[in-house]
Amino acid sequence: ARWGDKTQTAKWGFDRLYFGAYPRVEASLTIDARQTKPISPMLMGIFYEDISDAADGGLYAELVENRDFEYSPTDRPEWKPESFWVLEGEGTAFTIATEAPIHPNNPHYAVLETETPGAVLGNFGRRDGIAVKRGDKYDLSFFGKTFSTATQDVRVELHDTVTKTTVAATTVAVSGADWRRFAAVLEPSADVRHGRIVVRPLQRGRVALDMISLFPQKTFKGRKNGLRPDLAQAIADLKPRFVRFPGGCIVHGSSLKEAYYWKTASVRWKRACRFAISGTTTRPAASATTNTSCSAKTSARSPCRSSHPVSRAATSPKAPRTPCRWRTWLRTRRTSSI
Repeated sequence: ARWGDKTQTAKWGFDRLYFGAYPRVEASLTIDARQTKPISPMLMGIFYEDISDAADGGLYAELVENRDFEYSPTDRPEWKPESFWVLEGEGTAFTIATEAPIHPNNPHYAVLETETPGAVLGNFGRRDGIAVKRGDKYDLSFFGKTFSTATQDVRVELHDTVTKTTVAATTVAVSGADWRRFAAVLEPSADVRHGRIVVRPLQRGRVALDMISLFPQKTFKGRKNGLRPDLAQAIADLKPRFVRFPGGCIVHGSSLKEAYYWKTASVRWKRACRFAISGTTTRPAASATTNTSCSAKTSARSPCRSSHPVSRAATSPKAPRTPCRWRTWLRTRRTSSI
């Protein structure tokens, strides 16, 4: 379509405003394929922007949505910590608590208080449900604690929502007043395209749960806690010479509070909960992630890899770090907006 066409004018209301005073221009383009010039192979790369499920629900292989109960209205107005978790049945209450969390950067967790066993807390994953394959192995893990000296047995199941059957299950005994990590391996007995994971308390009592994760063992290049092999391989087949990340305007988040801050986001997700695993007290806050704790966003490893480079002096371990222009701009904006 040409500028000024009725179709374009109806579709883009600003055409008449911007171009209405100019006469219509018609041009033709003739391409001579014999006149070519080589293009540098260094120009072909990929652009990554963390929107539209590109990370969580996309490249990142995690199957549970909102596994850390940290969804917030600051991300989307309709989101809250309990989003995408559904309690079914009677006899159990599902609440969100913040007292004594795993880490200050991961302040919310689930509490199941059961009077009569029978209810389940379910999560359908993303979009059409959790998809698993028969014979493949999936790593189940979560953090848990109890509010008494009694052990609380919790059964975790994989359901096929179409056939209404259970294709994998395991029972975990949660004990202790301090957070501990519990893990198991689930192997589905059938292929499932529309599944869900459910947590079923088996006895009366209270149990706290956080970071409920279901992760396929088959990942890109077999890396634990890694990427979906199909999507990552499709990108690798493009043979990109560079990756731009973060990309686009999402680098600043929905506000400066949610922007990428490399000092707190360039760590592996497990380190954010390291003190809960090993009991160490070595600066847990300095090694924790941002308030999107333990999400795919924290997979970048080197500081300040934006399109605004750090000075050469900053790359030397003996030289003082010089902030890049991007970080300086963020600090300026944050100061001026207060």
